[in-house]
Amino acid sequence: MTTFMFILQVKYLLSKTRAGIILALVWVVSVGVATPMLFVHKAEEIHDFLYEQRFVTCQEKWWGQTQQTSYTIFNLVVLFIIPLLTMTSLYIRIAHRLWVQQPVGVTGNFAHGNSVRRKRQAVKMLVVVVLLFAVCWLPYHTVTVRNELTGLRLEEKSAKLLIAIVQLIAFSNSFNNPVVYAILNENFKKNFMTMLRCRVNRVSPQQVTPNTLQTPLEQSTRSCRLPAGPPNQQI
Repeated sequence: MTTFMFILQVKYLLSKTRAGIILALVWVVSVGVATPMLFVHKAEEIHDFLYEQRFVTCQEKWWGQTQQTSYTIFNLVVLFIIPLLTMTSLYIRIAHRLWVQQPVGVTGNFAHGNSVRRKRQAVKMLVVVVLLFAVCWLPYHTVTVRNELTGLRLEEKSAKLLIAIVQLIAFSNSFNNPVVYAILNENFKKNFMTMLRCRVNRVSPQQVTPNTLQTPLEQSTRSCRLPAGPPNQQI
């Protein structure tokens, strides 16, 4: 009964309508946060201190220091503090459910022992994801906020180089999560390696017989079938 109610709850929460609403909200917030950049970026000729050249690039030209500082603080709250708190609280709830509550479909000593190892791996993955987000984005927001409030107190060349470095570190978070999933998720690694080794058996027209007459989809399915595990092995 508990399993049946859990399946119904998941089906309700993960409906296509809810997924569409969430995706729409993500796009609305993203566009809203980036919209001010359409009005403050202006083309300007600057000097490249690394290559001793002058070129035209987009620079932020705000109407006043108050607006620029407010936008920087807004980005800190909306793009770092709120996501970090949200991820931390949700992942704590997930870890609590994995460790404290009995997982759905886990029965018997063997299943329990196998589940403990997978739960430990899942919790480790959640912790790594949160830490990577904080480590990658904290230097960027720290530098930008300090630059707006008190200034970096560095030479122009050093300040620009520092900002470029923290930006690269922040943007690196975009590809960290898939790498973490690939390293810490056993099912992902097994299925990915199976796909790499997968070869589709091609049948030439001369070899086609009533026994070998198959559609390309049937051939691909037979030669590229991924290993299926019990439900409790999925993270």
